[in-house]
Amino acid sequence: MCIRDSPLAIYQEMIQSIDFADWTFYWSIKKESLSEAKEKYPEMFFISRFSFKWLLLMPRASFWIFNSRLSEWLKKNKQTIYLQTWHGTPLKKLGADIDNVVMPNTDTQKYKAGFYKESNRWDYLIAPNEYSKNIFKTAFGFENTFLDIGYPRNDVLVRFKDDDNTISCLLYTSRCV
Repeated sequence: MCIRDSPLAIYQEMIQSIDFADWTFYWSIKKESLSEAKEKYPEMFFISRFSFKWLLLMPRASFWIFNSRLSEWLKKNKQTIYLQTWHGTPLKKLGADIDNVVMPNTDTQKYKAGFYKESNRWDYLIAPNEYSKNIFKTAFGFENTFLDIGYPRNDVLVRFKDDDNTISCLLYTSRCV
């Protein structure tokens, strides 16, 4: 189930704000995850990705908040604001920076063209740091507005402090060193 990452962190902030009190938020998820999502998050509204309702709501939404690419065939309404949060620090080559794409149903040229087309729909792209921002510029050919705010999903790591004003953090790894 994909209710996580920066879109979840943004949602949690927005529902706490009076500015968004009259908004309705929909989560687009895979059909096979619908029952589990409704059980785990009964307060949220879910729509099955690519369903009839999804096809009606997507082009009419005021905002899209995504952390990955969106289907190329879905057209963005001119009034829709598309916030791309991406989903990680680029420690590998992405998009147009990949020299040779070996994937089914595409080639290097089509793959890169698809990334450029997708990034041109983004109104805003969150940059977690300067390193990522520089890579995103070339990998995505992104020319709209960067939001240099870090990843919203990481805000929780620095928001809560102990009484002595030190940051508490619990780290876990499944590997022993």
